[in-house]
Amino acid sequence: MVIHCFLCIQQDNMENLSLDAFLVVYSITDRSSFDLAVEVLKKLREEVGAYKAIILVGNKSDLVGKRTLSADEGRAAADGYDCKYIETSAALNHRVDELLVGIHKQIMLKFQSVSGEDQNNHVTKLKTRKNSFKKTKRSLENIFLGSSGKDKKTENLR
Repeated sequence: MVIHCFLCIQQDNMENLSLDAFLVVYSITDRSSFDLAVEVLKKLREEVGAYKAIILVGNKSDLVGKRTLSADEGRAAADGYDCKYIETSAALNHRVDELLVGIHKQIMLKFQSVSGEDQNNHVTKLKTRKNSFKKTKRSLENIFLGSSGKDKKTENLR
């Protein structure tokens, strides 16, 4: 999945992307996916600079017995490319809500660091994306939580 998304991005000029954040996801049970994720982080930082939020996500945290990468390795890679890091289990919906809140927080932090002129141009985009974020969150909650409608308390990424 990372390969497909990255190749789509790579075909366009990344500076003109209207994306506010990138998620780079790898499996904590697969070293090759981690190596590819690190390559993607490097390319993203080279292309979009420090103006876009990038979050490195170690997925499959529920498969403790099959883990081949430590959380420290993931954190070190994220630190090396000025990214945030979180481990999740999409299968168990573990820390997925926290990831969604963290994405939003990182976008807002990056937005606040943009210069005044760029910020004015960006305000219109953010207003329209605010509703988009809510729709995306609801969709992902439906996927991960099913019809139970159960909502969990979340904390921001650190």
